[in-house]
Amino acid sequence: MRNRFDTYVAVFMEEGGYTVPRFVTGIPSHNSAVWEAGKPAMPFTSQSYAEDVVQGLTLNGYPAAVVRFLHGVEVENPV
Repeated sequence: MRNRFDTYVAVFMEEGGYTVPRFVTGIPSHNSAVWEAGKPAMPFTSQSYAEDVVQGLTLNGYPAAVVRFLHGVEVENPV
């Protein structure tokens, strides 16, 4: 049996001298993404779409990466 994975987009922010990942929680329009504190991360059904979001974020100056977790692991942004 193969393991299932969920795909997320992480944006890396500097906070207090540390690099903290913030996960994208929503895509309100075709050219924006939001990452809100205390909200669960938005899983992407398509890895290529997640890679497109990462490309857009990095072109706008936000370091970002596609992250995959085992299915069932709950991912939430810290408050």
